[in-house]
Amino acid sequence: MPLATRFEELIEAVEAGDSGRCRLIADLLKAEYVIVHDGLRNAVARTLAEGIEIAGPKEGEAIGRRVVLDLMGDGEIPQYSQGPIMQRLNNIAAGWHWHATQFELVEEPERFTFILGPCGSGMRLIQEGAYKGGRALPLSVRPTLSTFMSSDYPSYCNHCSEMGHAALRFNKAVFIVEGWTPLREQGICLQHTYKDGHLPPDEFYHRADLPAPDRDRLELKVADPKRWLTDEQLVWIATHPLDRLIQLVESGDREQARELVDECLFGWKEAIHDVYRFWLALLWIEMRDSLGRQVMEDIVRSSGYELLAVLDPRVTPDPGAAWKEYWRCHLRLNDFEVGGGMGVYRNAVEALVDPCLGEAGEDAEALVGLISEGIEGNGRDLGRVFIDSGELVHEVRLAL
Repeated sequence: MPLATRFEELIEAVEAGDSGRCRLIADLLKAEYVIVHDGLRNAVARTLAEGIEIAGPKEGEAIGRRVVLDLMGDGEIPQYSQGPIMQRLNNIAAGWHWHATQFELVEEPERFTFILGPCGSGMRLIQEGAYKGGRALPLSVRPTLSTFMSSDYPSYCNHCSEMGHAALRFNKAVFIVEGWTPLREQGICLQHTYKDGHLPPDEFYHRADLPAPDRDRLELKVADPKRWLTDEQLVWIATHPLDRLIQLVESGDREQARELVDECLFGWKEAIHDVYRFWLALLWIEMRDSLGRQVMEDIVRSSGYELLAVLDPRVTPDPGAAWKEYWRCHLRLNDFEVGGGMGVYRNAVEALVDPCLGEAGEDAEALVGLISEGIEGNGRDLGRVFIDSGELVHEVRLAL
């Protein structure tokens, strides 16, 4: 049984009607989850970069594209594919909130637009200098359907273009990123949710290397030109659910506040954490199948280091507690022990190792061993990870 997470703590505070406690937990959770988010993001970015470096720009890019197309076989993003469009819109908003992204949501006759400032993964990597200096992530060398037909495009951001290609190919336009907008120079990207799958402009199809639909033949019209949401509703959706939750508790609406905890857990676990974990696993498998087992092992070492390197115990006042919260944000911490200058954290293996790896013939213990080699060999005191009695164990020396 995993230890209680911040989400369970939040439920108790909501049910007690303790808005002060809710605010404290929300502030802690906002700071803690970003560390885990960025570790997963960096691991994916490093895997893509290593593939491009080893296989060359064309094949490295194709490896990433094959994984995205595999994820979206029918043109749908799995976590945003259920229910009517308004349910999907709310789920997308939840995902952006837990993607370390602030946004404004606007409605136009044919679509809703998330104005992302900045996107919590790709644009933040750019702003953090990930494409400069040592171990710089690569930029594209030619326009392709993976780069919105742009050159010098950030390698991590390819998936936004590739997802659009997959969606538009099936006339599905619930999650379409406009990654070529001049607003990118200001750190802003746009993600659109169209009210009909055939409504994206021709340029979107051109950027996805696809023919535009014959709209005259389709006699295409917006089903309902009236506003679907009020300005107040748009602002409410764009407000982080943790902030909405506090407002509801303060107003005495505990029932709706309790529902928002479920929205938060969906946003973090279903829309972000487990999707990143799955994406990383599929990339490793594709690297193995395309470039060979030895290349995959080297990439697992390199990207595995990124998973833990986001937490620097040298600048953390209480590294024992910091590692505890790091693992609790993986949602599968079973037990921990801190003492004698050491911290030991026991998790379900699924905290880092997606089950699909076992289905693909990979041994979890061997993979965790490779991750451990990566974090032990980098010169920072990030400890080691291993599997013991069916659990993923992180053992780390703590600063005294």
